[in-house]
Amino acid sequence: MTTAAAAQQAAFRAETRRATRGSGLLLGAIGVVAIIAWTGFDVVLQPQNAKLFLLLRIVCCLGMAGVCLTLRTALGERRSEELVLLLASLPQIAIAVMVSRLDGDYAAYATGFSLAVYASAFLLVWPWRFTLAQIAVTWLALGVALLTAPSHPGGEQLATVAFYLATACVLGLAGQWYRCRLAWHAFLVQAENRELVARLERLSALDELTGVANRRSWDENLHRAVARARRNGAPLAVLLCDVNRFKRVNDQHGHLAGDHVLKQTAALIAGRVRDGDLVARLGGDEFAVLCPDTTLDEALVLAAALGERADAARLPDGTPVSFSIGAAALEPGDRTIDDLVGRADACMYQAKRRGLAVSATSS
Repeated sequence: MTTAAAAQQAAFRAETRRATRGSGLLLGAIGVVAIIAWTGFDVVLQPQNAKLFLLLRIVCCLGMAGVCLTLRTALGERRSEELVLLLASLPQIAIAVMVSRLDGDYAAYATGFSLAVYASAFLLVWPWRFTLAQIAVTWLALGVALLTAPSHPGGEQLATVAFYLATACVLGLAGQWYRCRLAWHAFLVQAENRELVARLERLSALDELTGVANRRSWDENLHRAVARARRNGAPLAVLLCDVNRFKRVNDQHGHLAGDHVLKQTAALIAGRVRDGDLVARLGGDEFAVLCPDTTLDEALVLAAALGERADAARLPDGTPVSFSIGAAALEPGDRTIDDLVGRADACMYQAKRRGLAVSATSS
């Protein structure tokens, strides 16, 4: 199994456990009400055992309530399926004890085993093998109950119980198996959709040619970074980079050569910035670097390092192509983001006019 497939299986198991926990709590709530309500059944059919069976039902409900409370704990998150199996088994054990006290009416009580199987098949969301485990517990409980009953039930009652219980087990197991298959396929479809959406989001945030962030991503990140810097009183700087005489590159060497230069420039800048910095292509031959938690002096150190690479880009024929950099830092008097970007832009064109690699505003 590949790493990706193993990760998918683990994610599906985690999602199934959460669903098992939620559906188990629902089963427990319904079961507690139903088990107590069936006391009227005891009064009609087994008045001599009604008090004992009521006590047994109360003990069963307390046990189920305890399991439901455990399901709400950290242990319940880790062991939800095992706990829900215990929850679903408690009514079967209670019915088995009742059957072991009967002297007649076996079928009326023993067919109750099938109700718990149907209830779990209808309500529970869990791996089908746990339904198989519940079925095994049910048949074992029935066998022990019949062996310890005061008298042996007749063949007709045994056949009735076996028929109804076997039918419930086959339908419950088949239903859970099919539900598990549908759940797995639905999970795979959802995972594919989530991956597709994530991929589209990544693509929508990237410049298709250079692979760095695009203008939309730059604007969103810049607005968030400025708001955070103002809120926390943290420094913030931006660098603007522009390829020198790029129009001449396109005119003399063609757009393929221009694309080649843009890719190289983006790679040179992205390969030198720090973790946490954002490199973006703003359009044409203009690039930008967003530097959170960075003073102007620190931004100038980064700009100088980039300036050392300013003529590292090459045309396909080996001719060097340089770029100019302007740096600016967020100031208390900045009324809008355009004030910050505008200063960096002015510095970039100043560097370009003076033939410098880097120019910056003063603090």
